[in-house]
Parts: sequence; C-alpha cells; structure tokens
Amino acid sequence: MATKHPSASPAGSDMPKRARKTHTLEERLEVLDRAEKGQRNSVIQTALGMNEATVKCIKCNAMKIRESARRFFSKKNKRKNSNR
Repeated sequence: MATKHPSASPAGSDMPKRARKTHTLEERLEVLDRAEKGQRNSVIQTALGMNEATVKCIKCNAMKIRESARRFFSKKNKRKNSNR
C-alpha cells in the first residue's frame, strides 16, 4: 500500500545529510548570561544566530552546563607539564 505522503527525498538519494551544529561551551554560557539579564529568547536567538528551540534547550540544561563549565575552567584540573 502506498503512503499518503511521499517522501521528499528517496531512500537511495545522493544528497548528504545535514550536519548538526554543535555549540561551544562559551556560546552556551553566553545564552545563559543573557537569559539571566532578562533578555527574551527571541532577542537571544537573533543576536547569536540560533534557533529559538536551541535557546530554550540550553536554558533547560542550565545546571548541567554551569557544572560542566565549572569543571572545565577549574584550575585544579589543568594539566601540569613535567620535565622528564
């Protein structure tokens, strides 16, 4: 039985998949800082060139992002070079 809505691209198409854009930790922190200052999601997304859903997702994961940033920027975890 045929489907009601034919696929826009056939399964064997030569079109490559669109790559997901990953946002850096600094970009995510920028979103959180702007949100804490009271900027609306639409203003943040326009200024940073992100989708509004991405901004909302970053705000929902704020605690995880802040914890990750704290561990990443911690001076204790920095590598120390030693001469051999």
